[in-house]
Amino acid sequence: MRNTLQSSFILAYLLTTCSVLSAQDLNFTGNDFVSWSYPRGLVNVGQEGIAVKRFEKSFNAVANANEFSSSTIGDYGQRFARSPSNAATAALVGDQDMATWWQPNEEDPVEKWWIEIDLGRAVVAEKMRVIFPDNEEGRPFSFFSVYVSPGIPVFGGTAKRIVYSRLGRPINNNTSSVVEFDLNTTGLLPATGEYLSDSEEVNFDIVRFIRFEAAGKTPSAALAEIEVDGVGFNLSTRVQTEVRVEDNLPHWGGRTWTSKDRDCNGCGKGSGAESLIDQDVGYRGWNIEASDKGNWRDSGVWSVIDFGNVFRVDRIVWMPIVSGQGPFLYGFQRDKQGTWGSFELLSSDGTSSNSSDPVVEGPYLYDLLSAVDNSKRRYLFDFQFDPLPLLIATFA
Repeated sequence: MRNTLQSSFILAYLLTTCSVLSAQDLNFTGNDFVSWSYPRGLVNVGQEGIAVKRFEKSFNAVANANEFSSSTIGDYGQRFARSPSNAATAALVGDQDMATWWQPNEEDPVEKWWIEIDLGRAVVAEKMRVIFPDNEEGRPFSFFSVYVSPGIPVFGGTAKRIVYSRLGRPINNNTSSVVEFDLNTTGLLPATGEYLSDSEEVNFDIVRFIRFEAAGKTPSAALAEIEVDGVGFNLSTRVQTEVRVEDNLPHWGGRTWTSKDRDCNGCGKGSGAESLIDQDVGYRGWNIEASDKGNWRDSGVWSVIDFGNVFRVDRIVWMPIVSGQGPFLYGFQRDKQGTWGSFELLSSDGTSSNSSDPVVEGPYLYDLLSAVDNSKRRYLFDFQFDPLPLLIATFA
């Protein structure tokens, strides 16, 4: 008898946040250098030598928002910045120049004194800042609120819309040039697993859209910059997929595979694993139609990400759609929500193995990174560990 379920992963972040990196010498003899195949973008060879990409622990996700393009949701996502007042200067809030700004038309009603920006992808973010000029031409807004959204469209209905949540309380009588907000996710239920934080609160949120909204008029009010502090570098954004190849987007090789490729009767099937790493939490997810055969390999509940190169990684953030839990259920049908009562996270540094299943795991030796008991139905997982060499990660 076959039991069928469906569920969706909507975000898989694999983050490198190592601040100290070890170095090795590369020695070439004969024609070795000419034939050396190296990942462009990770390693750049020039006349002055070899430069290796540096990964930072934090970055401003607004600064390179224009490099990304995700799905549009009605009026949302059609451009980087939009506003009904002085729309021509809206994009200046992301130009990294404090001497330029968006300034609403003082003749417009305060209901039009708002601006929205699109980061172009969903980002794991821990802080956000709004920065105002403070001179005769531009002043800080006195009364305002800031809202964020992960970019998940509301399911059903004819109008395409998203849901915003306000950061903190409304700001009143502000005179500061910089106002900073901490981003966090609260109300998480407990789960157990190696390296897993079981706190009911984590110090980040999933953000794609930001809305700044004035609550009252301030003479000469202007907004110079919006900054969003992203966490680490999302290595999954550089895994090779069909879409990234077709659209000529940067990638460092690698691939994904899942149980949809198995050829067997009664097997569980999973849709493309590339949906785990596309940075779109709104439309595309990893859907699983599973057969309960006692273990994840035979049941078909697994997905593999090959990062193409070995990286030293110390954090993985992962968010499945869990039935009845989380603030994002407005965006998904009930049959797209699973229980995810338990799962495993496995890792490999690329060491070969003669005993692994070549269809499921590939010819690699894996270590169990974490076995998670999620009987309470937690929906956001943050794994942190000492840096380890990682080529492949498997979710099962």
